[in-house]
Amino acid sequence: MVADVQGIEINSSSKLSLEDFQKAARRQDIKLNKKQSQDLFAWIDADKDGFISVSDWMEQLEEKSNTN
Repeated sequence: MVADVQGIEINSSSKLSLEDFQKAARRQDIKLNKKQSQDLFAWIDADKDGFISVSDWMEQLEEKSNTN
């Protein structure tokens, strides 16, 4: 099962693949080249499992807010 949240496909385990991350960025008109999107995805993917989960996203937001 795949959910579509504002044009972003999220699989049944609530994780976002690199391909779907890149599609979502294009849909939102975020200008990233392939390397930039791969680097950003890798940074957000805190547990390095090849997917962005809600916990990955929250971990990076918390880390970013602690550095400001």
